[in-house]
Amino acid sequence: MKLGINLKTGLLLAGVLVVISLAAVYWFKQTNTSQPQVKLPAFQLVDVEGKTFHLSGTSAKPTVIHFMAVACGGGFSSLNDARLRELVKVKNALGDDVEIITVLVTTCTTTDLAELKRYYNVTWTFGNDYDDSKLDILEAFKSYDLTDGSLIIGTSQNNFAELIRDEVDAETLIGKLDTLQG
Repeated sequence: MKLGINLKTGLLLAGVLVVISLAAVYWFKQTNTSQPQVKLPAFQLVDVEGKTFHLSGTSAKPTVIHFMAVACGGGFSSLNDARLRELVKVKNALGDDVEIITVLVTTCTTTDLAELKRYYNVTWTFGNDYDDSKLDILEAFKSYDLTDGSLIIGTSQNNFAELIRDEVDAETLIGKLDTLQG
């Protein structure tokens, strides 16, 4: 029985198979190549209540780090007012399934950060980077080009996931954190 495939048809079919094979290999590599993960800098922060928090890269839950400047006497931006209110909603919704840290930056001893924590009903780590007369946490995160009110989200292995500078609501944050569970 003769198939009736001539040389031109055979070469055309072989070429099509090669193109399909190359496309399949390219697709496989694209879907299975993970970008190198960037670890969040390890740091320690003393909470306004005296408890020491360590971010060492071994957390078993997604992490939100909130950077907040506070002026003498306790003044701060409306963005940070909104951030604190939304982070309270996130913490209430996710409880112990999320780690939230607010890194405050104030050099004034007249600012009552404990009162600020109570006012917003903050139940997570809330401490001043300048408590040791150094801005070592800000220095550790300088490559992230932070602005006042920046949020950094990390995965459950404290790999960098996202930097948020704009306003964001609790529902959106919860959705982002849910995708990082693992």
